[in-house]
Amino acid sequence: MTTTTPVNPPARARLVTSPADRNAFTGIQETDARGALVRGLAEYLEGLSGIARGGRATRFKRVVEEWAEPEENAKFPSAMVTAQGDGTYDASSFTPVVDMAERLPGTDTYLVKLAEFTQDLQIGVWCTDKQERADLVAMLEEALNPVVFMYGFRLDLPFYFNSRATYELKGLSYADTDGEGIRRTRLATLTLAGSTPLIKLATFPGAQPRVVVEAFDPNDVVLKLIVS
Repeated sequence: MTTTTPVNPPARARLVTSPADRNAFTGIQETDARGALVRGLAEYLEGLSGIARGGRATRFKRVVEEWAEPEENAKFPSAMVTAQGDGTYDASSFTPVVDMAERLPGTDTYLVKLAEFTQDLQIGVWCTDKQERADLVAMLEEALNPVVFMYGFRLDLPFYFNSRATYELKGLSYADTDGEGIRRTRLATLTLAGSTPLIKLATFPGAQPRVVVEAFDPNDVVLKLIVS
């Protein structure tokens, strides 16, 4: 008899539902910042479902990152998440500072946020009829604005240092061409802006940290760890 050891499934992107929710950074990096934004959005879409007019359930049968392989059979409705154009690194609002909350437990390693990485993303929605497309786009319009304390939404990305990414819906277009009609497919494209901190690990062996308290207002106190 052969026994196998259960393997924990990889942690998935998690929706932030409260402005008071704090994320704890980790040393886990499975992808780069661009790939993390794409993967996080795709995983979020996989878990969506809704009820359309007439009581019909709506959800994607398949969600892929980038393009599917040619030999894979199409499943409808489906969604495809891609990065569009060049991403940008914005360091104007960042001064690399080691925060005491970003030290990996039991180590001399810290997570340093270097810049904000911003990337335009695209969701391609593939359906077989116009009503199904409208139902799915309505589901996405709600799901991409799931909270009332901000426009857009945030995801914690456990596969990229557990960083917190922000996504904002920018645009929508429908493709109703002769070719799509012949293939009996209906396509909708939604564009979003995604951003997440660019993070690196830095080790300071033997460093003597000291705590500096910065108070910007009576209700906002920030503790910083200065390594010297």
